[in-house]
Parts: sequence; C-alpha cells; structure tokens
Amino acid sequence: MKKILIIIFITNLFSINSFAECNFGLNLGDSFPQSFEDKYGKLKLEDTFNTFREKADKICASNTFEDIEIEYTFIYGELGSIKMIALNDENNVPSNKLILMNYAKTTYGEFDTGTNPQSYNYYNIWKKNSLEILYKRLLDFNKIWDESIYITNKKYRYLISSARAFEEGIKEGVK
Repeated sequence: MKKILIIIFITNLFSINSFAECNFGLNLGDSFPQSFEDKYGKLKLEDTFNTFREKADKICASNTFEDIEIEYTFIYGELGSIKMIALNDENNVPSNKLILMNYAKTTYGEFDTGTNPQSYNYYNIWKKNSLEILYKRLLDFNKIWDESIYITNKKYRYLISSARAFEEGIKEGVK
C-alpha cells in the first residue's frame, strides 16, 4: 500500500512540474517575433488580426500536452491573446485526462469543480495583475468537450472583440 501511495505521489509531482514548464515565449503586447516570421511568413497587413497555432507539447516541453494546441493572436502586429485548446473529438481524450483543468488549477488557482471534475461543465475567470484568464469546459450537443484556457488583458480583449465584430459585419454586408 505504501508503494502505491509513493508512486501516486511521485506521478503527481511530475505532473505538476510539467505544468509549470509551459513557457509561451511571448508576453501580451510583444511585437510579432522574427521566429514566427521565419516559420509562418510576414503578417498580412490587410488583416487586423492574425492567428497562429503551435503544438503545446513543444512549448510546454512535455508530452502531457500532445493533444493541446497553443493559439497566438496578434492584433495590429502585437500579441493580444494566448489560448490553449484541447483537441477533442468524439473520444474527448485530453478533456477526460483533465490536462487543461489541472494546468489551470496549478498555474492560476484552484476553483470548485464539484465532487466529480470529469463532469465539470462551466468556466472560471481569474484576474491576475493585468491579465484576464478564462478557463472554459463546456459540453456541446455532440457530446464533445469545448475546453480551453484564454489569456488576454482588458486592452487586447476589447481590440480583438472589436476587430472580430467588424470582420463579421463586413462578411454580413457581403452576402
């Protein structure tokens, strides 16, 4: 019994350490970096915002995040948000493993998931310094979890939502 408890403790310790290793390499407000330009090309100046995705296991230096993507959104050439997205399908593998939920709790703070975290179907918001962090885990009508962690601040939340609303308005006008 002691051996089992020790193994569980060590496994949890490694899991927590792997969560702490996520380094996005950029901060909100940073300009579009040369490393992104080398990988994705120059920003499209005609677009107000540009979105790029990376596999999280590379950024977080852990295969724990193999079913997670990191989405960087640049608005007017500056990083406006970072989003970690669980790549769920009908099997919901990353959400069933509670990868993002545990990362959110470890990194941003505890929140109440009830007696069964597997059935948590809600969201939590943290405001830390100037950051606004939204953890969302919602089950859609196809029984696929929509799970993500969205990181931004007041300035970029406003700019991104305004730019998206403007683009939607243009699309609606074209119909």
